[in-house]
Amino acid sequence: ELVRFLNPSADAPPGNLRTSVSYSTDGGVTWSAAENVNVGVEPNANPLQVQRIVNLPGVQGSANFRIKFIWSADFYYWAIDDVSIIEQPRYDMRVNPFYAFAPNAATPISQLEPFGFIADIENVGSQTVTASTLTVTIQNSSNEVIYADSIHYGSIAPDSLAENVFFPDEYTPPATAGTYTGRYTLTIDDVPDEIPLNNSQEFSFVMTDSIFSKELGIGLLNYTIPSNNSYSWGNIYYIPNGEGFAANSVTFSVGNAAALTGRNVTVLLYQWDGDTNGDDRINPAEYADAPIAFNSYEFTGMEGTNLINIPVDIDGNQVPLESNKHYFIALQYATEDNVTMQTRGTNRLNYLAT
Repeated sequence: ELVRFLNPSADAPPGNLRTSVSYSTDGGVTWSAAENVNVGVEPNANPLQVQRIVNLPGVQGSANFRIKFIWSADFYYWAIDDVSIIEQPRYDMRVNPFYAFAPNAATPISQLEPFGFIADIENVGSQTVTASTLTVTIQNSSNEVIYADSIHYGSIAPDSLAENVFFPDEYTPPATAGTYTGRYTLTIDDVPDEIPLNNSQEFSFVMTDSIFSKELGIGLLNYTIPSNNSYSWGNIYYIPNGEGFAANSVTFSVGNAAALTGRNVTVLLYQWDGDTNGDDRINPAEYADAPIAFNSYEFTGMEGTNLINIPVDIDGNQVPLESNKHYFIALQYATEDNVTMQTRGTNRLNYLAT
């Protein structure tokens, strides 16, 4: 399949899936839950050719089987070819797309922190698997394996999920700038896996001299802008080693600079003490309901989609950081005449497992 998308629909199946598959055994009267077959490309990026296997439990013997391919976006296409129905393999384990990776896509080497690993695995074959091994590896840019760890599973029945099993050790990246690749790989211990295509998941992260980032690419964010087109959007970072370091600048980009000529966007930097009341939210009382720095940028209309870099402080001062604090930085846009600011970024990485 090939996929290229723009503006995934807010009415897409659960999880805001762009591309998914559902099936029916009663001629379309009822349908199974949509199964994610997203290929993981960036919005507006070049298409990626991939292969996907979708399990169809309970359809054997059905005289009224239907299958539908669900496309949830404005543009551009989902091209599907060579669809075939095959007998369920006897032995087939897979690594599901719920897995943990580095807490940031890019992290300064001065702010190293350990992080853990977890990945859900599933038996999608027809036979019980008595023993399997999940391995996580980290490779440097020279493709050298610099870290490896494994966990072992006992008996897993067909159509069963083994979830929330943590690797016992955390990993601390090296204090060396560069790109690193992580990979989860699942093997069945005593028999061959008949479909090895779904036995791994991969992620990347970057160690930098000074830059934080939550994503490695840029496109148009997949989110619903409020009806009045005024909103704030930002990222959050944990600073384990703040003393002696400062917040200096912020980089952002928009997709419709020409329409924003003469308009302003505000940058706000906040310090957050963490979720002190345990409600899984960032509450105003936890960040004193006020920024520690702010700045403003006026669009000339000539920015195009280029990156815009400005100081985090309106006077150009560097903002000293503190250790063991969270900092979140946001763009705030307000309009009274319904003109949208199209913030560029990506939200391809799912940090839920992390």
